[in-house]
Amino acid sequence: MIDPIPVPNGAPRLRDHPVARGIGNNQILHLADAVDHLVNEVHPAIHGHRQITLFRQAPVTLVLFVFDVGGELPDHVAQGIVSIQVLNGRLTIHIAGNDHPLDAGQILFLNPAVAHSVRAEIASTMLLTVHHIESITVAQTTAEP
Repeated sequence: MIDPIPVPNGAPRLRDHPVARGIGNNQILHLADAVDHLVNEVHPAIHGHRQITLFRQAPVTLVLFVFDVGGELPDHVAQGIVSIQVLNGRLTIHIAGNDHPLDAGQILFLNPAVAHSVRAEIASTMLLTVHHIESITVAQTTAEP
């Protein structure tokens, strides 16, 4: 474990920074092992969920969430294209006054800057992927013809 790196609210990190868990030319992720690790962490879940960034390399971030019953992610936006994939359980995604129930095996896609919140109706796991727009824009504008 590396030394705790402060997070924006000043609390120490609960696990290694994604950079410290970087990949080489390739990496195989075992989602079941990552879920087990999150479930067995000794600290309490925050807002009824635990999460770990599995992969972060511009322009892509991949985050695994494990939700308790009633766990939530409050309303937020991402500056990129988002996919929310329910691995097991049932989640409700709230977007612009509408609820979108998702069951295991379903994926919801969101355009950049769409405000949304997530609530677990039952114990659930979710794989979140964000394709960051800033990185895509920079790559497109610096590419040679």
